[in-house]
Amino acid sequence: MRNPARRSLRVQRLEERHVLSTTVFVDFGSGIGFSAPDTPDSLQTTAGDLRDIQGAGMGGYGTGPELSGYDTNALGWVDLRPHLYDWDGDGTVEDDDLLRLEELAIPLMRRVLEPLGVEVHPAVSANLADINAYLDANDTVNQQPPDTYVFIGEVYSQAKQGGSEGFGSTSTLRGRSADDDLKQGANLQDEMVLVFADTIEYLVDDEVSNGNIVVDDHYNSKLATFLSNVAVHEAMHALGLDHTVGNKASGDGLLTTGDTLALGYETLTATSPYLITRFPLLRADFGSSPMYTDRYLQLVADNNVSYRQDGPSGDPLFAYITGTGANDIISLEADAADPSVVHVTVTPYNDAAHTDQVTRALGGALATYSYDIHLDGSGANPWDNTDGEFLIDASHGSDRIEIDAAIAGDFRIRTLTGDDTVVIQGAPTSRIRTLLFDGEDGDDKLIFDYTTGDPLPRAGFDFAFDGGDGTDTVEVIDSGGVPRPAYFVDAPIDTDYSTSDIPVVTVAATLPDAAAATGDRHTLRSAVAAANTAGEPAYVYLPSAMLSVSAEGVDDTVANDLDVTGDVTVVDIDKPWRVDAQ
Repeated sequence: MRNPARRSLRVQRLEERHVLSTTVFVDFGSGIGFSAPDTPDSLQTTAGDLRDIQGAGMGGYGTGPELSGYDTNALGWVDLRPHLYDWDGDGTVEDDDLLRLEELAIPLMRRVLEPLGVEVHPAVSANLADINAYLDANDTVNQQPPDTYVFIGEVYSQAKQGGSEGFGSTSTLRGRSADDDLKQGANLQDEMVLVFADTIEYLVDDEVSNGNIVVDDHYNSKLATFLSNVAVHEAMHALGLDHTVGNKASGDGLLTTGDTLALGYETLTATSPYLITRFPLLRADFGSSPMYTDRYLQLVADNNVSYRQDGPSGDPLFAYITGTGANDIISLEADAADPSVVHVTVTPYNDAAHTDQVTRALGGALATYSYDIHLDGSGANPWDNTDGEFLIDASHGSDRIEIDAAIAGDFRIRTLTGDDTVVIQGAPTSRIRTLLFDGEDGDDKLIFDYTTGDPLPRAGFDFAFDGGDGTDTVEVIDSGGVPRPAYFVDAPIDTDYSTSDIPVVTVAATLPDAAAATGDRHTLRSAVAAANTAGEPAYVYLPSAMLSVSAEGVDDTVANDLDVTGDVTVVDIDKPWRVDAQ
């Protein structure tokens, strides 16, 4: 407990419309609320009733969290309470603090679950009947589709009255799932899971503030991320998946760093977004067959989870591609004979220089993974197809993502942590339609490689680069294979460039950090001046028809002319594009 609570008005939220697909309901305890300073209300039940909230389950293991082994009477009464957390640091804890935490955590959960046919909605319950009402209301027949209810808060019991840390502070326990679907190995019935918010807050204290908590946007973000990661982890058990072996410095354990099912938590990576890893990972129960399992494929093949079926053709709107927790080379290459087939290869390395390939602990083979994505719908499984979009989650190592410009696709790249490089490799005819690059944490680099052709389609494309935290750079490799500095115009896609006035735009060679001052960004004129004095050939990219560019002395009276005196190549794209350098 960090700060005292005071009585406040109960905040009522208009609930989101529930849809009949598998849903994860997320409850931060605002339906329970606070009744007096330092005294939250509680949802009081028994260990047995909580364990069997939707019945004993198909296998008799319970549809709710098991807190007492299989002796459901050992703990007597159990209380679920909202977490006492002062979001805004004003010295009081009230319902609004919970809602602010929820508003940040739920989008993070949706981010992780985006590739699946799973919805995430907030929930407000005051008792077990309310929880069951959420689970039952989304059913058609026989608990279909099966849903999961996640309570994020503090848990007290007759035997453990010190809060959730009594269940988990001396172990890796940060939450507790139901057991029945986990034992069945599939998502078959409605279930409930717990996330111990008070235990997790103490872990974030140690990592972020060394025990000296300072509630600010950074701390709130880290706490919300850790809570959302644990919530998804426990929900994954309710969907029928067990652990992957994780948190090792090299080998199979390194591959699972940042994986939502990794056994145990490292606070450093747990305060960054997790992902569902599309790569065969070592199961914690590796006596099972197969020992290595692609959990993404296991989920999408489960009809009660499936993939997000929102593409126009009924196939997934996007193909989902991930790296691992190691340092990966992720390659997307168009088939030479049929460019509608994209060959994907993911090769993980122990080191950031990509020289020491990961070796499997069982069998000793080098770890690598390949599969094809089809743009024409001809894949053997729906998840092998895409209507044109590719979502690439690079995970937590220092990764290199190589994309063949011959692929007629829309690329959305999220690099998470590590120093990542994205290379767009030229093709005789570039077909890329959209490139959205979110560098997030780390020193990231975007490279346009001209050695094998033109990586940028002259028909135009939508382009956004957000370097995120760290020092982020953009580079051109010219046709001779020499790296050159590159300057990219930052301008809204819908800007009208038909007027004679020079629009107020910005351009960056080294894209500034999220917290960089305005002075780190340059006007177009000063960027061209910088390119003139770069001391080597440089490239300036701008939307077509934005303004005329002339050599010095050609028409100095024209207001829109820029003086180009150095070895500067100006590349115009026929459709306006942008760089989001934040």
